[in-house]
Amino acid sequence: MINRSVRFLHLANWIAAAFLAFVVVVQWDEDSPLPAEASLTVLTWDDSSSVEEFRAEAEDFARENQITFAQEVVDLDERHAVRHFYLVDGDPSTGSDWLTGGYRDFSSAVTTRIDDFEELGNHTPIGRYYVFGDAAEAAELQGFFSEHGMEADVVRYGASRGVSMTVYTALAIMVFFTMAVVGAGVLSGVKAYGVGRLHGLSYSQLLFDDIRGAAGIWALSGIGVTALAAVAIGVYNGFSSPAAFFMGMIAVDLVLTTAALLANALVLALVMNVRIQSALKGELPGRSASTIAYALRLAAVYVAISSAATAITTGLDVAERDRSYDAYERMGDIAGLELGNAYSVEDQSELDRVVGPWLRDQDREENVILVEQGRISSPDPGLNGRTVLYVNETFLAGQEIRMEDGGGYKGVADEGEIDVLVPAAFWGDRADLAEELSLEPKLIESAAETVEYEPKAIADGQEFFTYLPPSDTPVAAVEFTAPQAYVTDPVVVVLGERSGTPNGYSRAIRTAGGSWPFIA
Repeated sequence: MINRSVRFLHLANWIAAAFLAFVVVVQWDEDSPLPAEASLTVLTWDDSSSVEEFRAEAEDFARENQITFAQEVVDLDERHAVRHFYLVDGDPSTGSDWLTGGYRDFSSAVTTRIDDFEELGNHTPIGRYYVFGDAAEAAELQGFFSEHGMEADVVRYGASRGVSMTVYTALAIMVFFTMAVVGAGVLSGVKAYGVGRLHGLSYSQLLFDDIRGAAGIWALSGIGVTALAAVAIGVYNGFSSPAAFFMGMIAVDLVLTTAALLANALVLALVMNVRIQSALKGELPGRSASTIAYALRLAAVYVAISSAATAITTGLDVAERDRSYDAYERMGDIAGLELGNAYSVEDQSELDRVVGPWLRDQDREENVILVEQGRISSPDPGLNGRTVLYVNETFLAGQEIRMEDGGGYKGVADEGEIDVLVPAAFWGDRADLAEELSLEPKLIESAAETVEYEPKAIADGQEFFTYLPPSDTPVAAVEFTAPQAYVTDPVVVVLGERSGTPNGYSRAIRTAGGSWPFIA
């Protein structure tokens, strides 16, 4: 009694499952290598032994306990596209051919390079390590590091790798779509169900017939989509990490199939309440028909609105990113600094003592642009979520700020003061705004108790280029904290030289985080 639309639905669900599984596994692989079950980040080391001694003992420990792990070393030339691991192959069942045959990434956006752990030379043991195999082995490795004077934090992966909210939204849309199509299919077969009831078939028998009829279509669709997906994955990445992809695809399809069975059972229960004579005529009770019709309309409207909203948002984001990239092309080349993934307390002291003052000199010479985006967290709905730009004087030299009285912004505040430029529309909330900035001072946390805020009203409707690229994907670009290259009507916090902020450590950390691009 399954109609043509329901047969097509199973094919559509398998295709959707393959697509969503691909998106999820790509996200996982770009965040951390898929075979990794855990990671350790070594934060401090007491230098109780030489690097060579530690490295030799670490290899012996890994082989004795059959642990495969790798230390990550940042590739400075291609930081965001290349992962460089130095591997200890202690478990023959994991990574045994990576040193000779190479590691194949699932995502084409990332390239993982594998070298032998011995080739690290005198590189510091401080940094991030990935553990391949059993996640419990990370605790053993952590104990070994502790015995050698190191403090290490462990993060376990598995199901906790995380899935973006957009994937859940897409899955919810498909669930609504599935239930709507199956419900409509059952309603369209009310005559056939009436004939079955006339022959003495019960509710459970009719439902079993539906499931049996759908099972064949489900299996054939699954086999076909799986075969095509296998070919596509083979072309995309040489059939790397197929287990994660196909397990994800099956999991998603099981969710959609469960929704289809649930819709079939519920709507069939309503159809069973129709008298056989009416069912043979294709009639439904007015109340039941109206309830089902409105439920299906609600599902269809939700799917249509969600799809349209996603398409519009994506289109607007693509246009915004194109505009940003055009600005980058006109601006030319800039450079930035980045720290590694771990540094010690001593390193922090050096950042404050050596790197910070050097950066302050560069700031005085107008060789760096400070621009960092923040968000106001406030119980006031008018302020909550408002964008804040923390900028220096070099930033202001390239972008004019119009004051509310029509003039231009003339300069920074006096010594010990920080100008807070507030759009006129929010001028009435300036007292609350200064309080919120004090609660989360970002760059100026070390000086928050010693400086005063000087609110100044600026004209509404001003747009600023932030030198920060928008997100690489349309999905992430619409999230609350995603950076955009252009912002409109932000609150601008001016960290001028005379204000004495930020301190050396904050200056170094924010520079390494990409907020201070060099322009000379």
